Amino acid sequence: MKKYLLQTFPAGILLIALSGSCKKGINDPVTLDKAAGTWSINAIRYSAFYGSGESRDSTVPWRPTLGNNVTFDGISNLEYCFNLPYKSFGNYKLDQSDSISIYFGRDNNRLDGIDSLIKLFGSESGRWKILLLTSTNFNIEKTSYRNNAFPGATKVITYQSFVR
Repeated sequence: MKKYLLQTFPAGILLIALSGSCKKGINDPVTLDKAAGTWSINAIRYSAFYGSGESRDSTVPWRPTLGNNVTFDGISNLEYCFNLPYKSFGNYKLDQSDSISIYFGRDNNRLDGIDSLIKLFGSESGRWKILLLTSTNFNIEKTSYRNNAFPGATKVITYQSFVR
């Protein structure tokens, strides 16, 4: 009996550890109400791939600006501001349960030429893969090819991290 208990005890501990390691929110379906609200922009990172296949990673320096945030209204509109004295306005929609499409148009923004600034600071239009969405963390990534902010790069992966 002791031998049987000694063999099954480690397997039981392993099952308990595996079942407790699943984080709430990762496997739950992504819905508009989870994304709705104001998120502080915690980080914007890039991985730029050049001809050799190696990547050069960089992070956009975060400056303590009051408006460093993104706000999703829960329907389709968003406001975005990172290290700038003004906000950019756009639209979004959830695609299935694994991505979000974001569009910034010139007619939604106050200043001419803002599109180039938006692309430089990472809030490009397009489809973003949702990596994590919980009540406190929202992480997305986007892969682009021939990104103007990285001349010579064949592929650029942009990561954005939002927190509440």
